[in-house]
Amino acid sequence: MFLSAWAEPGFHRFWRIWNPLYGYFLFRFYRVLGGERRRVPATVTVFVVCGFVLHDLPILWITGHPQVATTTAFFFFAVVALISKAVDKTTKASRWPRPAHVLLNSGLVLGGLLLGAYVQGRFLAS
Repeated sequence: MFLSAWAEPGFHRFWRIWNPLYGYFLFRFYRVLGGERRRVPATVTVFVVCGFVLHDLPILWITGHPQVATTTAFFFFAVVALISKAVDKTTKASRWPRPAHVLLNSGLVLGGLLLGAYVQGRFLAS
């Protein structure tokens, strides 16, 4: 699943299968928050909570230094996943070759991580 996730057509589909264990619990959290009825706030909340609680908070506990990099990246991922789902039918992404999906998904993940690192650097500089 790890490798096949990168070739999924659409960034929102990539996240659905990226980590099935966390995905199961995060989907249940998404449903509690309103799921499809409240897609935007539920999606953003799930991504931001995941970024903070599962990534930045443990680093804070271990290092004692505040972290915002992963939370920022996950906010970016939420926005891109929502856009990806909204334009899924108009882009006809399922017709694209697998390497295009791998490049797009990995580029978006890298872009989110770089954005998070930039914000973290600005956060620590202030």
